[in-house]
Amino acid sequence: QNAKSSFTSYYNDDTYGISLEAGTNAVKNNTLKIAAHLKNDNHREHNEGEPVRKTADNTFSVGFEDIVEPTKKITIIPGISYSLRNRIIAQNYNSKLDTITELAANKNAAVDIQSAFYYRFSEKSQVNFNISHKTRFATMTDRYSYK
Repeated sequence: QNAKSSFTSYYNDDTYGISLEAGTNAVKNNTLKIAAHLKNDNHREHNEGEPVRKTADNTFSVGFEDIVEPTKKITIIPGISYSLRNRIIAQNYNSKLDTITELAANKNAAVDIQSAFYYRFSEKSQVNFNISHKTRFATMTDRYSYK
């Protein structure tokens, strides 16, 4: 902390969310499930002597999964989900002008799919096949860090 380039950084992060899941076995040998997730991420930072900058995102996801067991040996599980991330606020500090500005708004959406197939040879032996397409949203650090 003695070098000219040294400074003290302060961070205050929090995440709040809720997840809901429900399912039904209304159809024989079939379990239909739905899940919904809502998450709010908040990041506040500043270097000593500077004003606090804020970044916040909301992420919402909903997914469906159908567990089908046509026989005692076979299980098939297709699934699909939709996710939406919305930037609430993203601030940038210009130390030369001592001003905070808001960065451009952005939203990201993704549709993810997966499918699984399980075959049981016996109580102790099973083979699994899975295929999926999953999206990774860039983190706040990915999107707003200058490093």
